[in-house]
Amino acid sequence: HYASITFTNEGAYQVVAKAQNTCGWGSYAMKMVMVFGGYRMSISPNPATEEAVISIESADGRSLNPNNEWGLEVYTQRQLLKEKKQKLKDKL
Repeated sequence: HYASITFTNEGAYQVVAKAQNTCGWGSYAMKMVMVFGGYRMSISPNPATEEAVISIESADGRSLNPNNEWGLEVYTQRQLLKEKKQKLKDKL
């Protein structure tokens, strides 16, 4: 599956998601997101079992600064931190 969120304006947003699989519906997950500079992020496949591709693009079509660094946190279904990476650039 695939999930894509586009924020057209900078600011604070609350992202709420609920997933379904063969066992039924999960509970809602909520996350506050601060948007600066108009970036678009997509994650596929969603849900992922082992590997997912995360793409970050400029919302206005401009090239991203190759010197930008990103942070990534991956949580389990029980909201326990599974992995944290900092200072990511381009491809992992």
